[in-house]
Amino acid sequence: MAKLKTEKSKFLTFTYVCLCFALVPLTSDYICTVFSLAMPFVYMRNNGKAMNAVNRSSKQTMVFAAFLFIQFVHVLRSDFKVSALGFALLWLVMFMGYIYVSDLANTKERINKILFTSTVAGGIAGAVGVAQMGLYHYGGLINEKLRFIFNPLWDIFHEAVVKLMAVIFPDALAAHFGVDFDTVKVSSFATRACSTFSNPIFFAMFLVVVLPIALHCFFQLKDNKPKRAVSFFCVLFILAGIAFSYSRGAYLAAMVAIFVTLFCEKKQTIVTVCLTPVVLFIIPSGVYKRLFTLVTNKDDISLTTHAKIYQAAFETIREHWLFGIGTGNAGFEEILHNDYGIKQPHAHNIFLEFLIEGGIVGAGLFAISLLLLVIGMIKISVKLKEARALGVTLIASLAGMVCCGMFDFIFYGPKPIQIFFMLAGLIEAVRRLYERQLSGDEKFEFDEVQ
Repeated sequence: MAKLKTEKSKFLTFTYVCLCFALVPLTSDYICTVFSLAMPFVYMRNNGKAMNAVNRSSKQTMVFAAFLFIQFVHVLRSDFKVSALGFALLWLVMFMGYIYVSDLANTKERINKILFTSTVAGGIAGAVGVAQMGLYHYGGLINEKLRFIFNPLWDIFHEAVVKLMAVIFPDALAAHFGVDFDTVKVSSFATRACSTFSNPIFFAMFLVVVLPIALHCFFQLKDNKPKRAVSFFCVLFILAGIAFSYSRGAYLAAMVAIFVTLFCEKKQTIVTVCLTPVVLFIIPSGVYKRLFTLVTNKDDISLTTHAKIYQAAFETIREHWLFGIGTGNAGFEEILHNDYGIKQPHAHNIFLEFLIEGGIVGAGLFAISLLLLVIGMIKISVKLKEARALGVTLIASLAGMVCCGMFDFIFYGPKPIQIFFMLAGLIEAVRRLYERQLSGDEKFEFDEVQ
């Protein structure tokens, strides 16, 4: 009886974690943060001490812990210590996703539930983005406000939070935050789909991450026709959402992710290659125009601004290459504004930004964490034929996310950091599961509670 109660408690905790894969991308940035904050308490309620979920023998966990430690150390180097501490705490809170996903997704059935939940969340987010662009183009026929009011979906709520912050925190604290709450604008992306995210880049990044997972569900759920049908429509909405984000970096990242999925299995490769021309044919011409501006419009303001930002980034890195200028983007934002006259908030590249903030130590730890995730999936993909499709799929998702980060600093908010750690936790869970199988210990924990 006691054993059954323990199993039920762990299953309930996993259910909460699984729901986070659906709720995080679909809810507000402020609300989704609460999900990660609650994870240790949900775990303690059902499973004992929260620290029991931490696998101290995992190299992946230790590297992430070192990266987080460096974030807090570099708060001392920042000129905007309140903002820097806020970012360091945000990384720590979102790290809970990695800890508890990697601990609780301990069976094949649970991993499959997470994969399908993520697929459905991606499909819903993509559908919302498609609806937003439909309203943008045709909502004016009913009421002009319909064209913009729901894009981003949580924009009104976010503006209310910013106004509240302006009331709570006096102007004297603005310098410590690195932001003026009285003048800050939440968003200005009404002509591009943002869905449930704060801007189209974050939206597109999430869809690029979940696209290989949705394809995996479609090809691997051969014995479950309803779920396979749902996965098919989710793939369509995910692709449409990426298209309507009008994010050129995401277009290239999606291509990279799809290319990696070609190594999953022979059937998936053949079907993907055959369907790609059809998908390319039905994509709206505006998407191609947006993509081709990378080579046809040398005076594109986005490209020229990026070039200036990268120049400023390299010059800053040369001066602070070892330890950086401190945690958070506020320091480099001030450098861009005051020294270069560029009104941009960050380096528009995850590796450049981490080099600026934490120097070679901080950026090196982040790069090592990515490398460990990829190596873990490569090992199980090579050694276990049955794990190959899943291992390659998760590499594709991570590659897509990193590729998005090469064109923008995607960790500029709660949701992207949370999605990264949840993906990393899933990858770590898969590695642990199949390494136990390779070692001959196939006594997996309870798969289901009836």
